[in-house]
Amino acid sequence: MHSRKNCNGAKTKDMTKKYSFLKNIYNDANLISISKITLNFSDKNIEKKFRNEYFKNSLLALRISFITVIFLYSAFGYLDITIAKEFYKSFFVIRYIVVFPLLFSVFVFSFYKHFKKYWQVLLSICFFIAGAGIIYMLIKNQDNIYYYGGMFLIFMAGYFFIKLRFIAALIPGILLVILYNIGIFLFHDLYDNQFEYLVSINAFYISANIISLIALYNIELLERKDFYQRNLLIERQNEISLINENLEAKVIERTKLLDERNTKLIDEISNRKEIEQELIIAKEKAEESDQLKSAFLTNMSHEIRTPMNGIFGFTDLLSNPILSGKEKQKYINIIKKSGNRMLNTVNDIIDVSKIDAGQVEIAKSIVNINKEIETQYDFFNGETSAMGIEFNLINELPKQESFILTDKVKLNSIITNLIKNAIKYTDKGSIEIYSGKKEAMFEFKIKDTGIGIPEDRIESIFNRFEQADITDAHARQGSGLGLSITEAYVKMLDGNIGVQSELGKGSTFYFTLPWIEKQEKSVPLKDNQDISKVFDKQINLLIAEDDNTSFEFFKIILERDVNKIIRTTNGEETVNYLKNNTDINLVLMDINMPVLNGFEATKQIKKFRPELYIIAQTAYALVGDEEKALQAGCNDYISKPINVEELKQKINKYLSKE
Repeated sequence: MHSRKNCNGAKTKDMTKKYSFLKNIYNDANLISISKITLNFSDKNIEKKFRNEYFKNSLLALRISFITVIFLYSAFGYLDITIAKEFYKSFFVIRYIVVFPLLFSVFVFSFYKHFKKYWQVLLSICFFIAGAGIIYMLIKNQDNIYYYGGMFLIFMAGYFFIKLRFIAALIPGILLVILYNIGIFLFHDLYDNQFEYLVSINAFYISANIISLIALYNIELLERKDFYQRNLLIERQNEISLINENLEAKVIERTKLLDERNTKLIDEISNRKEIEQELIIAKEKAEESDQLKSAFLTNMSHEIRTPMNGIFGFTDLLSNPILSGKEKQKYINIIKKSGNRMLNTVNDIIDVSKIDAGQVEIAKSIVNINKEIETQYDFFNGETSAMGIEFNLINELPKQESFILTDKVKLNSIITNLIKNAIKYTDKGSIEIYSGKKEAMFEFKIKDTGIGIPEDRIESIFNRFEQADITDAHARQGSGLGLSITEAYVKMLDGNIGVQSELGKGSTFYFTLPWIEKQEKSVPLKDNQDISKVFDKQINLLIAEDDNTSFEFFKIILERDVNKIIRTTNGEETVNYLKNNTDINLVLMDINMPVLNGFEATKQIKKFRPELYIIAQTAYALVGDEEKALQAGCNDYISKPINVEELKQKINKYLSKE
């Protein structure tokens, strides 16, 4: 009794293990969220990744298996000749007309890019058709039942070699068992011995199929678990790597900080004298920079206040009622000259800003070089005469060869700055201007007998705000920007500039520009040609200007040429007036106005009057202002102080477009 209990207990224990094994498989399917029948992951992205990996890992084994199966399936046809002669022809059709071409076609198709999409279906079909062929041969050739039974058993094990997934193997496996049972009942006598063998073997086939499917189910489940765990592991590893990277970065950062602090401490201890020396040098540079700054501010004050003194002084003198017309004209010329001098100082600062921002544009035209140089000579001749300096001009350019294609404004700025520089550093003696043509270049030189430049400062003479000797009294004159601007302009015009100097004996500045002849059809402007004209179209002008003086100026210079003038004092008033008065066909728009600035006012106006011609006018004139005005919708732009001829040119340009 005791032994029976032990025996029964052992059997119960074995059965429990089997059920526990199946239960574990079922629980594993639940654990990783997959279908218990198809084994598909519930997450479509994970399922897609698994199928891609499964296909990639199975492809080589699949092809090798197919080659092996094709070879064996075909090679066993030799047995058909020897042991199944009466069925040879039908077996030949199965092997070589049906199965072999099917298997070979699928094998070839495995090298095609779309094979991945259909491979499990194709393998199921191959599995079923090849198995059906074996079943047919089993039933027909009764004398060799054991041999063909062994073949069928090997084929059942093919689940694991041709890489069929569980669901793809389940359907053809069940169909083959059903087909086998139907076949033995249809084609054999129930009382035949051979039938008994077929029936007895059937139980073995069914068992083998079930065991194979269970094994296949478990294998695929394990593969999916492994895949799922590997993906989780990769994700965790990535997270850990990211954490490690962050930790490493922090460690590196902290280590770097510690190293920097240690280095600083070591440097402070071991290089104290060197640091002290650097501090002394830095102090000297700071003092020099402070001197440059002071000199620059002093010079700016001098360059602005001096012409302002001329403007205010001679403006007061103009109020004297006993002045003659000649005296008034003389005072007006002095006021204009002083205004131009002050404007040049402001323009120097603006030009440097534009050069730094890369906003300087080159506008080339035919220029009469002789005329420009002579004009500059005449302009500065009075100043040099008053200083007792001999001022000479040597011009080797014939009149017929005095025209060159270049930027007139930049050329005048270059010549003016060099003459000013020579006058500034020459107390006595002479200044000589030379112009001529050297091969394919225009050459200009200005030689003075001034203080000269120390040899160690020649290389820095074109640096901004830096003069040859900042401790010298002459350093107080000029902004220190002229030579820097001059060098920039010469380079923009594809020229070269340089200086030769000897301390105490004077300097010679020179520059060359490419000589570009005027075109045959080009006609230079006549000396006295007036580009302004009375407008030949009726203009109703609106001037948006909050400054009374500026408005009066516009009114005086334009009231004789336009039909009527309307004034607004802020952007909002301008917008409202133009909405209600469509007869206005030209607007002078001040940019800096209260309530609503000129940019925003223009944007609003252009929405309901897109055709209205608007000329922006502003005292800012900084880099980018013109671009902002055009982007806001303005048709043109002019900066203050207003050049009357330039303004009339812009209005004429508008008229020419009408």
